[in-house]
Amino acid sequence: MKVVDVATGLSTEAVSFDGKSSDLMLSPESAVTQAMQSLQGDLEEYFRKNFPETGKIIKILSEKKNRAETVLLNVGNKQGIKVGDKFMVSSVEMIEGEPYPTDLGEIKVDKLSGDTFSECTVPSDIGEKLKSMFTANANITCRLIIK
Repeated sequence: MKVVDVATGLSTEAVSFDGKSSDLMLSPESAVTQAMQSLQGDLEEYFRKNFPETGKIIKILSEKKNRAETVLLNVGNKQGIKVGDKFMVSSVEMIEGEPYPTDLGEIKVDKLSGDTFSECTVPSDIGEKLKSMFTANANITCRLIIK
């Protein structure tokens, strides 16, 4: 498999995946189906590593002394997020039409809320800055950290 960015024409390096099937398949079609299904986990992991999920903070759920303690992200189980996952929080400033991200710190998923939301704990060292930026409607993104 080779992924091509249609905007730039750049491509990733080619990656191979090996499907597995049993010799006891009733038809060639069922063998192909079985082989394709065996690739699903490998493909998900490839895309998870090479195209990390990003989300946004949509709500501050709890705060203390003008510091965000718990925030709600707009990504969850549906996007493959799990309890314990960490996100890098960045503020993104546009400079000459290009995004310029500045990392603020990490937040950790404590709870999945429904299929599309995650509740995350905010460390105290970034809580105040995060609260003020969120209140000011700054462009804040959260990028999944791949282990």
